[in-house]
Amino acid sequence: MYGEFDYVEFLVKILLLTVIVIVLQVLLRNYLNKVLHIKKKFFSYDHVNKIHQKFDWLIRIASVFIIFYFIYQDDLKETIYAILSLAVIQESVKAFMEWKYIKSRKFHYITLIELGGFILFAILLLLTNGFGLFNI
Repeated sequence: MYGEFDYVEFLVKILLLTVIVIVLQVLLRNYLNKVLHIKKKFFSYDHVNKIHQKFDWLIRIASVFIIFYFIYQDDLKETIYAILSLAVIQESVKAFMEWKYIKSRKFHYITLIELGGFILFAILLLLTNGFGLFNI
């Protein structure tokens, strides 16, 4: 009925999309650092305070259970939606904590702009089936 699933091809496509996302993330962060005249580290996740750290770990632990639930349901599309939703929640909490507890407002601007870019890219991926790379 369906053809054989090619794991190698799938992994190559995932790797290609991951590289594209990382390159876009680095370019956006570099541009925002220059425009806003601040230096926010690449690929770092520093907690603003202990409250942020507790919320972050709560979201991470809940995410594991939620993702395993959707994987168990064997619905790839719902699993992808859950992962994207959880990433948006985590970044939203980070932006709120930066807004609330860091004196320089520029840090949360970068987080919100990156979150907006992530949401737009995720919508494009979902609407185009990974730019035609996947048949989900």
